[in-house]
Amino acid sequence: MTLALPSVRIESERVQLVPIHAGFTAAMFETFNARVTRYMHPKPSDTVEEMGRFVRDSVAELAAGTNLQMVILSRPDEQFLGCIGLHELDRPDPEMGLWLKEAAQGHGLGREAASALITWARAQNRFTCIRYPVHRRNLASRKIPACHGGVIVKEFRAISGSGVELDLVEYRIPLPPNASDEAARRLPA
Repeated sequence: MTLALPSVRIESERVQLVPIHAGFTAAMFETFNARVTRYMHPKPSDTVEEMGRFVRDSVAELAAGTNLQMVILSRPDEQFLGCIGLHELDRPDPEMGLWLKEAAQGHGLGREAASALITWARAQNRFTCIRYPVHRRNLASRKIPACHGGVIVKEFRAISGSGVELDLVEYRIPLPPNASDEAARRLPA
């Protein structure tokens, strides 16, 4: 069963997730900076063209059904907040990634966006769990899988695109068939 990813739209109280497209390239380039990526594998794009290549590749992966790369917008004013995605959709345990621009951090918006995406993934009834790797010191991001029953299944080190050593823990967020979405509906206050 192939998912119609380019048409997926997911909404919650304060955010909406929409498929990535070229119209977001400039906002992503301006906000995906070294401070945002300090705990992440990818490095900031050096040029707007480099970010454009990432966006084009993401759009192609959406069309192929292999990667759900979404942009996080505020509701109701549709201001750009960041990106979220489920990667490796051909696996029973896709990997979730998430980032917010600095001005959007600290307001529970990342947790709300993740909750909305997890609810969507559960409704697909095709995934057993979601992998969520996160830097050990990124306490705000570690709360996301914890509030959804995620457990640490792996600890490892990796080198980021910026050449920084990352101390990562990988959570598994269970998605049992016909699971109650009660946990996913609980949004931060």
